[in-house]
Amino acid sequence: MKQFFTYLALQCKRALRFLPFITSLTLLTCLGIGLIGGAAIQSDNNAESNQKLSVAIVGDTDGDYARFGLNAIKAFDSSRFTVELLELEEKEAREKLDRNEIIAYVVIPENFIDRAIRGDVQSVTYVSSGHAVGIANVFKQEISTLIARIVLDSQKGTYGLQGLLRSHHISGIGTHVNAISIRYFSTILNRNMIIQEEVIGVSDSLSFAGYITSGLLVLLFLLMGISCCPMFAKKDLSMERLLCVAGQKPFLHAIGEYLVYFLTLAVNVAILSVTLAFFGEKLFSFIPELAGITSAEIWLLALKLMPPLLTVAALQFLLYELSSGIVNGVLLQFLS
Repeated sequence: MKQFFTYLALQCKRALRFLPFITSLTLLTCLGIGLIGGAAIQSDNNAESNQKLSVAIVGDTDGDYARFGLNAIKAFDSSRFTVELLELEEKEAREKLDRNEIIAYVVIPENFIDRAIRGDVQSVTYVSSGHAVGIANVFKQEISTLIARIVLDSQKGTYGLQGLLRSHHISGIGTHVNAISIRYFSTILNRNMIIQEEVIGVSDSLSFAGYITSGLLVLLFLLMGISCCPMFAKKDLSMERLLCVAGQKPFLHAIGEYLVYFLTLAVNVAILSVTLAFFGEKLFSFIPELAGITSAEIWLLALKLMPPLLTVAALQFLLYELSSGIVNGVLLQFLS
């Protein structure tokens, strides 16, 4: 065992000689992968923020109440971030729906608002294509629920309140009705108070940014083997033959080189952790799962990465041992 530890110490000194080069190349690789991931995440965020669902409104929208309601939805309702309301003629709306330029259109009957004020609520027609899938169906269900339940139930509640106040001869009916109407109107404009949205995401509920970051972290681990290529630069097998003559077992010889290789990768991960801990607040702000991560949590994450790093190091070490030269080893690492 004394020969093993002596050889292990010699391998550590050899690894320290190449450590600056290995660390510099690893940091450059990390920077390149980070730029690629940042561009992909930024592109996805821009596409998501710029994409809106278009819904056309046709029919009687000329009245003061209808105009006020549409303007309020466009200006204050939370749906304005995801849904664009277009006022079109029914023929034009039908053509746009056929061309998939809008996901649906809503037909408001004539004198809809005036009749609703008198208690006669007509049906509003929601028209969508038969092959509509995904968010269009979700939107249709929300609109149907909103009209069928919230609007009708609130109207019944308002008229029921008026009847109850009149039957008990309570004065100030208008004040009470206005108060409940304002509260109802505020609730409608803030539908996050009514429904709870849950985004499943990808790969066990990860956000897109978290998913990309996880994949790029694995890619970085796999490419770190290329940075360590100087450690496996061999011209011949004279060292191995000398060790065998001296009584060094081939198994212990391989274990010693593998441990030094793993320690080299672990040191690189530690250096990356220090760098990320220094810039972490800015780098992780766009990743929901890592937003607000502390330096201690980054170090804890680095420790949790050690078991998979053992496996990755074993794979990379095996690939280098199977190759006949440093060029073949680098190509094999990259292709694998």
